Amino acid sequence: MYLEVPVVFNSSNMDIIQTTKVKDALRKKIADGEYPEVIYKFRQWNDEPKDHILRKRTVRLSKPSEMFAEYPEAILPIDMTYLEEDKLMEYALHVAKCKYPTKHISFQKMKSKRIRSRLKIEDPEHRKEALIKHRQINDKYLGILCCTMDFSDLYMWNEFGERGKGFAVGLKTLEVVCHPKIMGTCAKVDYYNKDNIPTVPPFTFTFEESINKVTKQIFSIPDYYKQEKEFRISKTNCNSITAKPEDYSDEDRNIILEEICFHEIILGPKIPEKDKLEILKTRDKLLSNTPIFTTELIDSLVSKRSEI
Repeated sequence: MYLEVPVVFNSSNMDIIQTTKVKDALRKKIADGEYPEVIYKFRQWNDEPKDHILRKRTVRLSKPSEMFAEYPEAILPIDMTYLEEDKLMEYALHVAKCKYPTKHISFQKMKSKRIRSRLKIEDPEHRKEALIKHRQINDKYLGILCCTMDFSDLYMWNEFGERGKGFAVGLKTLEVVCHPKIMGTCAKVDYYNKDNIPTVPPFTFTFEESINKVTKQIFSIPDYYKQEKEFRISKTNCNSITAKPEDYSDEDRNIILEEICFHEIILGPKIPEKDKLEILKTRDKLLSNTPIFTTELIDSLVSKRSEI
């Protein structure tokens, strides 16, 4: 479901190998129709000095708290069945085996009992504190870019494109995901019903389980947002040498895209003439090979009319 991009270490040969593998995997998903070839960001020209998607060719990997969601972004409730005694003992033994890998199983079991006695996860107050810490960690290390797969939906223009007076920028999925400063995880969002919220285990036993837990939280959102048809790109900021998570600087969250990342610019059907001319001028200066299309409203869908 998710395309997980491996950490790219500080070696030019390794960079080339990893990037090639990722591009090949992503090309296949696009060719198979699993992922879109183009993803879109809706904007208002009056906000362009702040957004810089055209003037500076920039997108932002936002921290979850910046996204102003009406739900806990990148967080899901825990599966309470993991608080049953057999699961807790299994986890305690797992920790003991990891901590004392060369010791006899009888020693590991003895240590696991002590580890079990120190687990605080059954305490609701401890879980509240852990949730606060989880949110803080997400804001430090995690960056998310939210796009849509459909530029024609009138709902998206009304919500994010100044009711047709704004514009949409089409970005090439392959080039954006494989940008050297992104190289993260991408997928279509999974929408869930509020009466059936997915859960995640409070602890994991393997690296693969840990990755699945993280991606499930990032790519699961309530279905009252399903009309947005969201495609999401995320990255955990890691040190290029140690591969350990490290704090994002605010500057590093702003990614400057090369022109090859841009597929098209789509003007809203009600865009003011003044804004249209300024966008044309900006395109000619910074994105000269990127086509611009005017649109019209047909049967409640925004459709391309002509290239200008």
